Amino acid sequence: MTATNYAVAPGEYLEEWINEHGLSQQRVAEQLGCSRKQVNEIVNGRAPITSDTAV
Repeated sequence: MTATNYAVAPGEYLEEWINEHGLSQQRVAEQLGCSRKQVNEIVNGRAPITSDTAV
């Protein structure tokens, strides 16, 4: 992760984290107990990170 002086959308941060850890959206979805589509929508800024997703 690189430091920034500006706000970063949660999906951008999540995508960077996924890439840095060599994971796929599918693997993250499995670990979160949600669909790959939901992870993809978060990464692309089309869906928020909900309290259910965050836990």
